[in-house]
Amino acid sequence: MKRPYKLTPNEVEILKLGESDPNIVLDYWFCPEGSAEGWKFDQNFNPEGAWQKIVCMAEQTDITVIGGFASGKTGGIGMAACYWALELPWFKFLNTAEKQYHAKQMYDYILLNSYGTPFNRLIWERPRRPYPKIVLKYQIGDAIYESSMEFISVDEDATGVLSWEGDWINVEEAGLLDNLEEIVTNVGSRLRGSVRGRPRLGRLSMISNSWENTYLWYYFDQADLEPDDYLSIVVATHHNRNVTPKQLAKMLKRVPEDERPRWFEGLRPEGKGRYFNKQKIYDCEDQLSGEFIAQKAKEGADGYLVENLHGAGVVGFMTPPKKEAIYIELGDPGTEAAPSRNSPVIMIWEVPPDFPVKSAKLACLWWGNGRGAISPWVYKLLELRELYNPVFCGVDSTGPQKNTAEVINVQYLGLPEPNDETPTVGVSGLDFSGTKKSGYLVVARMFIESALLSWPKFVVGMRAQLSNYDPINDKKLAQDLVATIAMSAWAMRGLFNVDLGNLKDKKRADEVEEDDLWIKRQSDDIRNRRIANRSVRAE
Repeated sequence: MKRPYKLTPNEVEILKLGESDPNIVLDYWFCPEGSAEGWKFDQNFNPEGAWQKIVCMAEQTDITVIGGFASGKTGGIGMAACYWALELPWFKFLNTAEKQYHAKQMYDYILLNSYGTPFNRLIWERPRRPYPKIVLKYQIGDAIYESSMEFISVDEDATGVLSWEGDWINVEEAGLLDNLEEIVTNVGSRLRGSVRGRPRLGRLSMISNSWENTYLWYYFDQADLEPDDYLSIVVATHHNRNVTPKQLAKMLKRVPEDERPRWFEGLRPEGKGRYFNKQKIYDCEDQLSGEFIAQKAKEGADGYLVENLHGAGVVGFMTPPKKEAIYIELGDPGTEAAPSRNSPVIMIWEVPPDFPVKSAKLACLWWGNGRGAISPWVYKLLELRELYNPVFCGVDSTGPQKNTAEVINVQYLGLPEPNDETPTVGVSGLDFSGTKKSGYLVVARMFIESALLSWPKFVVGMRAQLSNYDPINDKKLAQDLVATIAMSAWAMRGLFNVDLGNLKDKKRADEVEEDDLWIKRQSDDIRNRRIANRSVRAE
């Protein structure tokens, strides 16, 4: 009669040591015979992209991982489940997905890595029908313990798992599920109670490529609001060095260049353009200026700066201020970090004197990190105000931010408190409350549809937020860039007496200025150098 494998004293000690470091456990139990070391979390990952161990040991119960192709999502979650199946007696794990094929990938991964390892001795059952399942059974002293991992597809609304109860449910490729909210509600209710005196782990995780799924990103954004309960991570393909440069190069060739940030960096995809027309958003993107600014920043030219952030793309850039240019500055305060909700934003626009005959150009962007306070945003606002000397500086002063402008004027600029005799002229407050919000948004939409705003194409967050924006569900969406654009358009309308009734669609490409021609020449030089470099590498 088959008996459960009895752990040796050394193996029991390994489990005890693994309570603080899961790699101690996995290194032993998933080490093939004759190998010097076993499977480990984040093995051969770039340090800044290491995420698997963090997720495995997370104290948060609701976890979302959005990743690029081949970023280790399925393997990382699967091995984390194996770790807890060893550490927690009577542990139960469920991996579910839209299709049974997707759910089974984790089952196959675990078994592939278990062949010829000590872990294989613990596998009591591994049936494939009626659905894949791995049952572990082992003995410590006289006590016998059992854990299980199941791999099942969801039905239409996940009611099929309502009889299941356990410690951890993972939703694979969650972005493919159209009714994700309903499914999360149903499977999330299964994480409850206790087993043999031990409380269930109560963990719900979702892993996915960057699909366009409103609820997936709403769930992802909850980490900003409730960081003690929610953990959200973006994983890039290039952080996984197990993907060879040759493999990565081939993968890149198969994906259009403008889609690569989404599929390889895990960046938020474009939305359906429910409020801002997607084609009109594209018309406002300037490929040439982006290339020029990036090249000058790379060369270290004075006044040029480009800041990239994993998971968000370009979150900041600067161009040198021009003496005769007209600038306006708009800011939306925030305390979190881009690209999260409630992250601080500052935009500096260069507005031509004959606006709206010609378009306003974004000369500087700071989409920053508040580090839990509003002061970093205030300091950056004043720093850029001094550098660009804008003719107008406005900030969001809605709701809890009602007195933001007044505090900046009095406390930081030393201006007198406003009254009828001495009005404040430093920083102006813009109010989004009530119907004013709709007015701001209408002006922004009309400006975008008329191509009156222009920004470098490399700021992919602009396209993502604008195309995903929906006034009905905006409380679920990151919208800091949208809010700042709306304030910018509203300010330009008032400052330059723009008659919205006379706006007509126009294409900036038909109005090429001398500066634009110079940038185009520089950009052509950049392209020529790229082509030359490619030729050298090919040889």
